[in-house]
Amino acid sequence: MTDEKPRLIPNGKCWCGCGKDANIGKFFAQGHDKVAEAALMAVQYEASVPRLLAEHGYGPDNSVRDAALTEGGWRYCDYGCGYAAAPSSIRNHVRKYHEQGNVTMGDDSTQRGSLEHSIRTLGGLWDTTRGVTVLRDAGYAPDEKYVRETYRRLAEAGLLVKVQDRPVQYRVIEP
Repeated sequence: MTDEKPRLIPNGKCWCGCGKDANIGKFFAQGHDKVAEAALMAVQYEASVPRLLAEHGYGPDNSVRDAALTEGGWRYCDYGCGYAAAPSSIRNHVRKYHEQGNVTMGDDSTQRGSLEHSIRTLGGLWDTTRGVTVLRDAGYAPDEKYVRETYRRLAEAGLLVKVQDRPVQYRVIEP
């Protein structure tokens, strides 16, 4: 018998239970993933992260961080600073703390340069939420309008192609 979990498929409704429609391919209406997370924490763990960790056997004597490194796909920063996280977070961390001024593509010292660098590095589909998240992780406070404008410029430059209007979605054009 295997321990495989069933594949979860978005069904067009927000999984937080609010009844709102979710965008195509999404489990939640924008921001509702955090609402669902907070609700689960309240219901199951007294809204306490220590309680959550303890209920799953983690704490000061059994590190959840170590478990994420050995079983959860996390890794250490290649620069030896001790930072550990998921690979996408490592990329953001490296750009923010280790590669300041050593940009290889675009001008990473600007919001647009940072977003362009992330798009080139990560590839795939880009919606407004993903762009805002990437820029927040890089230390900016972007608004959605700015991200959409940047996508339009990058599409004009040949890096992206628009694949959907509402909600807006772009795909990276592979070289």
